[in-house]
Amino acid sequence: MEPSVDRGNKNGTALAQAASHAPPAPEEDAAHAQQVVRELYERYQQQLQRWRGYRNLAMIMAFVALYLAILFTQVRAGAGAGVCCVRPCAGLP
Repeated sequence: MEPSVDRGNKNGTALAQAASHAPPAPEEDAAHAQQVVRELYERYQQQLQRWRGYRNLAMIMAFVALYLAILFTQVRAGAGAGVCCVRPCAGLP
């Protein structure tokens, strides 16, 4: 058997396809919209969490840099004070 092909009535085929793709019922449309909004909200929350993580990382890095700078200046200050300090009793017995 040969499948029947309707070559003369293209408009009728398009109408049949359009009828099979009818718009969803309002309940389905609302459920789909709610699902889309929920997914967008979850992605927004994930992005906010990612930004918070980067902000916290930057704050920790700034603290560590400041702490190391303070330690370095304290070490250098001690060494500088030892070189520049003149002890009055250093040469006396």
